Amino acid sequence: MKWTCIILCFFIPVFSFSQDSSFQLKNYKYRTPGFRAMYFNLNLSGSASESKFFFGGEKSDKTISLAPSQLGYTKVISTEKRLHQSTFLLLPWIYSTKQASGNEETGDNTFQTSFRWERNDRFYKTGLWFLEFGNILDAAANRNTRKVPLTVIKNNKQEVKNTFTFGAGRGRIERVQDAQMALYILQDLETQGLLDAEVTPALSHSFARLITDINNRRVFDSRRRRIYELTRIDSFLRTSGLTNKTDIRHFTTVNDNWAFAINPYRLAGTAWFVRLKPGIAYSNSYMQRKSGSNVENKTDILRLSLSPETGFEKYIPVNLQWQQNLGASITY
Repeated sequence: MKWTCIILCFFIPVFSFSQDSSFQLKNYKYRTPGFRAMYFNLNLSGSASESKFFFGGEKSDKTISLAPSQLGYTKVISTEKRLHQSTFLLLPWIYSTKQASGNEETGDNTFQTSFRWERNDRFYKTGLWFLEFGNILDAAANRNTRKVPLTVIKNNKQEVKNTFTFGAGRGRIERVQDAQMALYILQDLETQGLLDAEVTPALSHSFARLITDINNRRVFDSRRRRIYELTRIDSFLRTSGLTNKTDIRHFTTVNDNWAFAINPYRLAGTAWFVRLKPGIAYSNSYMQRKSGSNVENKTDILRLSLSPETGFEKYIPVNLQWQQNLGASITY
């Protein structure tokens, strides 16, 4: 009798990178002065079909859809005394379908849109104490008409609600993804032996500040923007003495990290807050059914709310590979 023993071995490679203790991501305080971004996404699809059967009868099917489409705008202003964040988002949705078979016709038409405007301002005082004011406005509308043989059903609903925020707290959250990118590039160049000088904490910090400045320059042509970005990085590497001569290996290393190593929303810092959030909301709905007999139903609802909230948030970049995010809030 022969016995066969199969041994499975798993090899897990582990890589680690130790940062200089005098330059940590969490200590990067050269904040982004702000940015603005607008985006527009439009999706349109549709179909139409028509069929004829051998034993008589015809069938047609038409569908048009505009979903999901969105228009968004984001704005951030970050100064020593003020942190402002605002967003605007519009989401329209249209769907229409029509089916006909013989003398019977059915259809479903839906229009839906939602709108959100959200802003928050923190005004900083001595010792990172801050006063906070904010606003969240939501509005939505939905209209649906459904047609089946001998019956038409209409549903309309509108809703709007607004929530104010008044609060205070202490602490500040900083964005450190530019510092992270600087260390990614310098680490990769050093690993490949492409640096001619030692990377000091001061050079790392200066490189991170350069990347922050690059990201806050507006260039509309994407090709020219990439040329501008890589040219400034290459110039820094030369003038700082990190490289005496750059070649294709330097270019590909910088370009690959710049294009693929970015990890947005890398944050550092601690903040706690207390808030009071009064709100008001109104909704209106209407339903109508037309068949042998008509049925109508209308509803109006007004809601008032008042919610206290307290909480904290803490972001710790442990190193380039690990991030710890903690947070908790209590609201009533």
